[in-house]
Amino acid sequence: MKEPPSAPPPSPTPPGNERPPAMSGDFVVAFEDGVAVEKRASRELAPVDLYPKKDASPLVDTVIDGKYRVLKRLGGGGMGAVYLAEHMLLQKKVAVKVLLPEWSKKPIIVERFLREARASSRVRHEHVIAVQDHGITPEGLAFMVMEYLEGQELRHLLQQEGPLPWPRVRGILRQIVSALSAAHAKYVYHRDLKPANIFMVQRPGGGDFVKIIDFGIAKIADESETRQLTRSGMILGTADYMSPEQARGRAVTHLSDQYSLGIVAYEMLTGRVPFHDETFMGTLQKHVFAELVPPCHERPGIHASVDFIVCRMLEKEPDKRFLDMDEVARALELIDDDGQALSPGSRADTWKAVLFWSLLFSLLALAVGAFWWVGR
Repeated sequence: MKEPPSAPPPSPTPPGNERPPAMSGDFVVAFEDGVAVEKRASRELAPVDLYPKKDASPLVDTVIDGKYRVLKRLGGGGMGAVYLAEHMLLQKKVAVKVLLPEWSKKPIIVERFLREARASSRVRHEHVIAVQDHGITPEGLAFMVMEYLEGQELRHLLQQEGPLPWPRVRGILRQIVSALSAAHAKYVYHRDLKPANIFMVQRPGGGDFVKIIDFGIAKIADESETRQLTRSGMILGTADYMSPEQARGRAVTHLSDQYSLGIVAYEMLTGRVPFHDETFMGTLQKHVFAELVPPCHERPGIHASVDFIVCRMLEKEPDKRFLDMDEVARALELIDDDGQALSPGSRADTWKAVLFWSLLFSLLALAVGAFWWVGR
């Protein structure tokens, strides 16, 4: 899927410990029947693998499903790994995500993994990573084949550049909003939107081009959940970007993604997230109870119109947020590059001018066509 940029090495391991310590707020945690089944490093931890495994590249130089030759390991986490591979027939680079053997033996984890493939393939959009294939190898490893992306995650961009100017933030937001609108139209909710799952694709000519990745805990709203993969009472997501309703273990809707997008927008504008604590549960409590400090208080110079949009997305109660992503898109269109709201008059004048010139060119085309016909 991507080859991560170089990152500083992890902190030294304390004597007597196999693993360096990490705060629970830095983990993605899924609780099932009170047992944590997944732990993955999130945005604060720069290395792709917090705890590298001894058999880091067991699949290199092997062929998956008789079609994909594995070239090298790109990264991974506690549950799986991502490899750069080549489609042997098409000679095209792809990214292959593979569950680790110990997790491939657990039916509920395999089903969640395959659900990610279904959710991603269900949403066909230029700003959503394309899933091309998925299945289970004869050895019993669940795999997923995706388009190979070159570039970097938004989290790395923010680590390098800090707060971004509003025109650039708006351009990135509009692409994310467009992708989420398409996903929500298919009743797919991401539920783990964060800078680590927003990929900035490197393209000829430059410019920001966004791809939403990792639908690993996506909810397909109209799909039967007889296996209760995302049943009520479970906490799924990354603490810093989790909506209040997710923190309470309540039902997730498209408005939960909007809240997470508000956190991402806040971080792009200010360089920090609005709610964070040294513990996982402490962060969740802040999402539910703590008062939001508006972005303009964190970074003077942010216009009130921009402040309004971000704060509206970050309302504690879902019904106080924007109605849907289309309404968020319309709100973004009403703010100019300086962050100021366009007046209704100026917007109306713009449309009048467009209409006038469109009609004028239409009349000219008709006149030229009539003259040519008469002459013939």
